[in-house]
Amino acid sequence: MMDLVVGTEKRTNNFNRGGQPPQGNRGNKMKSDKEIWLEGLEKVGRARPIIKGLDKCFVLEHQIQFVMGADDEKEVWEYTDQEIIDEAKYMKSKYDEDIGFDEFDMMMGEYGKDDQKIARKEYNEVKRFIKKWGNK
Repeated sequence: MMDLVVGTEKRTNNFNRGGQPPQGNRGNKMKSDKEIWLEGLEKVGRARPIIKGLDKCFVLEHQIQFVMGADDEKEVWEYTDQEIIDEAKYMKSKYDEDIGFDEFDMMMGEYGKDDQKIARKEYNEVKRFIKKWGNK
């Protein structure tokens, strides 16, 4: 224990062995925005399994949340399972077909190897999502 004198007042501070003040809750893990969002959906009963599955497919999650959601003025949970699956199939077609999307060009390596690697990763995430949820 170390005593500090400030003005005419005596204050006592507890320091750990290293002489540093305690750093707070080191053992507590901070929750990510995604975890907080899913907890909120669970509380209102809107966290369907397909919605939870979106966190494994970033490009689709982004498309539904920020593109479709902004256009339709809807939250993610307001879309039906079929609408989400249809959007996933549309996203996959952007990588598959040469119809003027950057995703196809990225898959073909036109923007470099790094972008091609990212496009393949995104494409595989979408394919896995469709495989898991498309036939239900």
